[in-house]
Amino acid sequence: NKIKAVVSACNDVPKLIAAARAVLEHDDLTHEQRKEIAETLSTRATTFEIEQSVDVNQD
Repeated sequence: NKIKAVVSACNDVPKLIAAARAVLEHDDLTHEQRKEIAETLSTRATTFEIEQSVDVNQD
C-alpha cells in the first residue's frame, strides 16, 4: 500500500536523520571516519555532509 509507505517514511525518516547526526557527532571519530559514515548514509533523497573548521586564537 503506497499510502502506508508514505506515512511510514514521514514518521521514520526524521528519526533516522536524528540518529545519523548523533552518530556523526561522536567525539571519538576522526574527520575521515565521519566522511565515510556520511557517504554511506547518504542517499539521493538525503545527503549528509561533513565540515571541519579550525580556530586559531593568538594572544
